[in-house]
Amino acid sequence: MKKIITLLIFGIIVFSCKKEKATDPIPDPGNEEILLDIPQGFPYPYVPSDNKPTPNRIALGEKLFFDPILSRDSSLSCGSCHLPNLKFTDGVPLSAGISGRTAMRNSMTILNVAYQPYAFWDGGVPNLEQQVLAPIENPNEMDFDVNLAVERLKNNPEYVLEFQKSYNLDPSVYTLTRAIACYERTLFTGKSRYDRLVHDGDSSALTISEKNGMTMFFNEEGDCFHCHVDYNFTDYSFQNNGLYLVYPDSGRA
Repeated sequence: MKKIITLLIFGIIVFSCKKEKATDPIPDPGNEEILLDIPQGFPYPYVPSDNKPTPNRIALGEKLFFDPILSRDSSLSCGSCHLPNLKFTDGVPLSAGISGRTAMRNSMTILNVAYQPYAFWDGGVPNLEQQVLAPIENPNEMDFDVNLAVERLKNNPEYVLEFQKSYNLDPSVYTLTRAIACYERTLFTGKSRYDRLVHDGDSSALTISEKNGMTMFFNEEGDCFHCHVDYNFTDYSFQNNGLYLVYPDSGRA
């Protein structure tokens, strides 16, 4: 009898362990932090501790970036003004918002934006996460209350699932801004003919005229390199280069 009871207890324990093991959550390989693909000669950028890059977050941010769901009339996405084929700019003097409205400025490139200490032409926003809010709510751009944009996302089962997979949270202003910023931090240059010359040693990458221009750029004759420095060719300062006597856009003033 003791032997039978012992076998029964052992069987129950084994069955319980198997059952518990079968219901253990399986880690999502798409939500493990990854290293960004940094170009040769570039440093690793600062990444906020609450928005580490993962495949799920990057994919969600890219989807949101190119989805017009974030504009009031669903006609315009971030990608409408930051065009990949134009180096994530729009190539016009002033960007076009919904209903043909004209924005105050044009869309600057977001390549290498992971290194920017602030956002926009006037540096008025301190980080990428906060930057996301401005074009959504600007009446001349996407013209939408970001809280209403979030409600749209909450009513989309596919987005709800993707936000849960990415942040273990439902769509919100917090997760929306972080997802798009996470995608934007993956966009780099580093593949130009200049990079081929400097980092790969390809002496044929530039023409003779271009090499002469590079020499002038990096010496006191051209005097460009004091401000256009390092891997990103900028010191991130704001300067008046004296092109105009009157500036309709007062900028940082």
